[in-house]
Amino acid sequence: MVSFLLAVLVVPLYSLAVPVLLETMGVHENWVPTVMLVGQVSEFPALMLLAFCLKRLGLRVTFALGITAWAIRYGLFSAGTPWWLVIVGLALHGVCHVFLVIVAQLYIDANCRADLRASAQNLLSFVTLGIGMPLGALLGGLLFEKFKHNFEILFAIPSVAALGLLLLFWKTVHIGGGHATDATTSEQVNSI
Repeated sequence: MVSFLLAVLVVPLYSLAVPVLLETMGVHENWVPTVMLVGQVSEFPALMLLAFCLKRLGLRVTFALGITAWAIRYGLFSAGTPWWLVIVGLALHGVCHVFLVIVAQLYIDANCRADLRASAQNLLSFVTLGIGMPLGALLGGLLFEKFKHNFEILFAIPSVAALGLLLLFWKTVHIGGGHATDATTSEQVNSI
């Protein structure tokens, strides 16, 4: 449920609004993809950090860190200046995605019977990417049209939504003992 809500309320606005934010900050439109590449490059260090966090903090806290990273990221975009805040927000891309997507997949693998794992992974993908992302793109488009000249409000909305989802997740989802002690999860963490 949290992954679905993140896909609807938080994720899609990034690709709609951040390029425009960068252009208003003086980045020529031809250079916007290059600047946004900071986010994709950050995925590799995030993957390295993921193994450490899973071993030390467990699935629940690591997933919560991913949600928190989204809230911080959009908060930084909302502030908009100085320029380095936006770059830090772009660099959080790796933690935002890796700490959510891979942790959710590890959780499903660790908690589903072997004969249901593929179906459960497909269901997660369908619900988040097949339903959540299109709904989020529609909502993000509406928000962008309404607030495209006010980036503070535009980016504050998903930041607050991510904080609300973090609270919902923390209050409703209880995973194991907090650390990656489950044998299956430990094996998966060691393979990262």
